[in-house]
Amino acid sequence: MGWRALVSVALLSTGCGILSFDSDDDGVSNKDEATLGLDPDNADTDNDGMIDGDEIAANTDPLNADTDGDRLLDGAEAANGADPLVADTDGDGYFDGDEVIEGKDPADKHSKIYKGGWPYYYAKGDLNSGPNGSYEIGKRFMDAQFLDQNGDMVDLYDFYNSDKPVVIDISAEWCPPCNGLADWLSGGADTYGFGNYWPAGPDVIARGDVYWVTILGEQSDGSLPPDNQVCQRWDDSHPSKDIPVLADPDYSTVYYTSLAFWPTVIMLNPGLKVQDTGSWGDAGGVLQELNAEYPE
Repeated sequence: MGWRALVSVALLSTGCGILSFDSDDDGVSNKDEATLGLDPDNADTDNDGMIDGDEIAANTDPLNADTDGDRLLDGAEAANGADPLVADTDGDGYFDGDEVIEGKDPADKHSKIYKGGWPYYYAKGDLNSGPNGSYEIGKRFMDAQFLDQNGDMVDLYDFYNSDKPVVIDISAEWCPPCNGLADWLSGGADTYGFGNYWPAGPDVIARGDVYWVTILGEQSDGSLPPDNQVCQRWDDSHPSKDIPVLADPDYSTVYYTSLAFWPTVIMLNPGLKVQDTGSWGDAGGVLQELNAEYPE
């Protein structure tokens, strides 16, 4: 029997506990607390900042500090304008607790962790790697934060997940094949034949089965991208709501990967460990591998 069914039984048996002793003054009688598995000497059994009687009235679980599993305690939901029974109150794609951690409003769909709707991993700080780690097959890719086309600072480790590969392409604004790759990804002309290796690629990315991240290392004049303006230009030229475009202002990914050709395409597994890599001329190998896993 679930806790909500037990609540109904307890309330029916004691008339809501009005005539029964209530040791902790939480609005639930000792007899009802015993029926529900609550602590009669603790007004807030699950220590979530919301007393047991209020939880029963609100239909939240007095034995679960986070009824909706959104990483925001039931007692803190109201204080943040959130619904303790809905993990994503404003429906913007981010859990209420994650939004609060990042200083966003969980009740306002326009206040988002990332304006582009990119994924977010709440425990990324626990991942063990970084810019000083080695770049090789089987090792987790470097962690870094870059500005995107929307002006947000994006952490690469937010793409850590349980089931989707992550593809990173390191490109330059001046590079014709890089622009050709972006044209193909955004549904435009496939001048360089990337679609021959992975015909369904753009559709698979648009569907969200694969995360694709573009990192720009140089502007059209060969200089480093100082801010997100180069990303905005790139996104204007190759519009795709599904692909974050990031500016690497100090060549960190170029040095880390010992990049020899633009573009360089790197396939990461869902745990962000390098699975395959290919630069211009052999990037097709990475796309063929993706095609084997996501042919349509």
